[in-house]
Amino acid sequence: MKCELQLERSSRTYSSGEEIKGSLLVENAPNGVHYNSLSLVLEGYIKGQVSMKSVGALDEILPQVPPIIICRQSQIAAERGTFSSPKIAFPFSIRVVAQEGQSLLETYTGVYISIQYEIKASFNVTEGKNKISTPVPIKVMIHVPGLGLIEGMSRSPQVQPFTITPTSVANPARLVSLPEFRIEGELSSTLFELDREFSGWIVIVEATKPIKSIDLQLIRIESIFSGDTGFKEPTEVQSLQVADGDVRKGAKIPLYMLFPRQFTCPTTFYKKFKIEFEINLSILFFDGYQLTKNFPIYLIR
Repeated sequence: MKCELQLERSSRTYSSGEEIKGSLLVENAPNGVHYNSLSLVLEGYIKGQVSMKSVGALDEILPQVPPIIICRQSQIAAERGTFSSPKIAFPFSIRVVAQEGQSLLETYTGVYISIQYEIKASFNVTEGKNKISTPVPIKVMIHVPGLGLIEGMSRSPQVQPFTITPTSVANPARLVSLPEFRIEGELSSTLFELDREFSGWIVIVEATKPIKSIDLQLIRIESIFSGDTGFKEPTEVQSLQVADGDVRKGAKIPLYMLFPRQFTCPTTFYKKFKIEFEINLSILFFDGYQLTKNFPIYLIR
């Protein structure tokens, strides 16, 4: 017997307030077996999780983010009946709304924080000899329009020009050992909508030593806190090489990156944790010297 959950929307992506429509498909069901309850549940939850890096280090802090149910909606797909056909589909429709006293957050998979939404099905069969296995839960992506926006914040681009020189990235004691360079550029904004791209440009105005590589990195910063204790750690989401070799002086090099689904979400400030993001521009010289310019960014839906 085959039993599975099928959704009408192949992307499995929904916004808050929308209805998730699909069907519970049962094939090769045991003929004549009675059921008196076929139910489905949409559950959204937040949980802290341990990574190999955090074993032992977060024993006291991670329990401060126990599994929190932020969404739980259920529906009875069928009250009672008998399996009389080799293939039966039970349609369902569940609305994405928050639990009372909670707020919806977007689907997100991080290193220490996870926000997930699942649809589960369960059966109550009256004949014990013919077991019906419940299907594997289906995960869905939930978007929350307006999430990340702070009151008074504008969605309009906030262009940020920048200049990088030895004095802007090092203390005076190290200046003697650094190559001479001047790099100018611009970010199209410091605030980005998740379904649009990060963009900008840089120009190598001057560099006395040849450049080996220029890379663009997206970094997430997860913070967990409780009272006077807390934990904050940046981890890389993705890295893209934007230039290879000693680029021509004065050439405008475009910066472009798409925000990956699942591993990014709107900038989030929740009860006992924060999820923030930043962009690192990393320039590696052939002699091994590497400079990194950090740009905090704000992500919204």
